[in-house]
Order: sequence, then C-alpha cells, then structure tokens
Amino acid sequence: MAVKLKPEAGPRLKIAISAEAVEAYKKRDYTRLHLALGLPPWEESPLYADRSAPVPDDLPLDPNSWAYTVRQAQQLARALDVEVLKQAKERRERLAEKAAEPPAPPEPSKTA
Repeated sequence: MAVKLKPEAGPRLKIAISAEAVEAYKKRDYTRLHLALGLPPWEESPLYADRSAPVPDDLPLDPNSWAYTVRQAQQLARALDVEVLKQAKERRERLAEKAAEPPAPPEPSKTA
C-alpha cells in the first residue's frame, strides 16, 4: 500500500536525518535516536509520536512549547518512516538484481 504524506503546516524540519538516526529509529533506541538527531531528552520523541493524528495549525510556534515538540516529533517520525521505506526498497531491488544474475560457473576441482 502506497502512503502519501501531506505537506505539513507550520515550520519545516531543520534537523538533518543521518544514517545513524535511521538505524537507531529502526532499533527503537531512544537514547541513540535523540543523540543522533540532537534532541534534548525532554522533547517529544519520534518513537512515540502519533503519525496518523492531524496536527492543528493553531498550535504555538514557540520552540520552547510542548506543542511545538509534538509537531516536530510527528514530522521527524514521518521523515524517518520514509527513510526506512527507502532503505527497504533499495535492499529489495539489490536482492532482486542479485537473484536475476546467472549463477557463476563452478570452479573445477583440483584432485591430485
């Protein structure tokens, strides 16, 4: 099933998503994920963000508010989900290419 993400209202993410963050997200490692994203421990984690809930446009845009961190966590969770899906697709394509390659001829055995 294809998932289409709607553009978010409000500020865009200013946090770069690294390969380390994606790996921590896949392993559900709260500490490593927060370190990789540069999030303080008191901010909402993308691991626990409700991706399906709509975010009202009238939430405060003050970066020090809890509502702001909830919106940020939802955006990060959606972005991390997209990265995980990209990695899975790339892996599936690599495996399909490898399976489509003809097998290598067996090496002649050396018996003396």
